[in-house]
Amino acid sequence: MQNFHGKPGKDVIADIAPVGSYKPNGYKLFDMAGNVWEWVSDWFSATYYAESLKEPPIRDPQGPARQVNGKWHIRRGGSYDSDPKKHLRISYREPGPSGNNVGFRCLVPNTPEATKNFVN
Repeated sequence: MQNFHGKPGKDVIADIAPVGSYKPNGYKLFDMAGNVWEWVSDWFSATYYAESLKEPPIRDPQGPARQVNGKWHIRRGGSYDSDPKKHLRISYREPGPSGNNVGFRCLVPNTPEATKNFVN
């Protein structure tokens, strides 16, 4: 279940829900869609996908390396006030500013050196 606009079913939280309010997905990750948009480091470019088709396919395309003809980073996954049919996919991307419905996720490489201080 996710936290999103419309609140059908058991979702009774009207605004931002505390992290972990819903069960994790199959990868044991919490809050990947809904609740708050995820603001990522990729810059927005309206022509990025057309340009990227000219290159060999890569895993996890990062978007433009720097700001190009715009000022927005990419947001993913929708928020508590999003349309679930349009926005609640982690593959959905749109340009946008930060705000009270936007968060970010800190990532650590999955290496023994980087994770030695974390408890499993």
